[in-house]
Amino acid sequence: MSAASKQPASEVDNDTIEARYIYDELGNRILGIDDTQVLKKYQYDDKGRLTAITPIDPSGDNRKINAQSIAYDAAGLPTEYGDYQLSYTAV
Repeated sequence: MSAASKQPASEVDNDTIEARYIYDELGNRILGIDDTQVLKKYQYDDKGRLTAITPIDPSGDNRKINAQSIAYDAAGLPTEYGDYQLSYTAV
């Protein structure tokens, strides 16, 4: 049986995603691993905002891995997440 679902293992939903994280004393994620099985490092600025998520290559050669950077505007809204540009409009 799966402890989370109380269902026999043969009936467990395969769409379930398991993630594990390590947090710092402020409650920010510093390391994590999810269904992709890639260990990721989380970095923050002096305001506590997430600024980068960097996959860690298990071979130790992190030169070939690109981080997803996150940029913020003066109001604290994210404007860039990796290759995505974010913009906001008043409603």
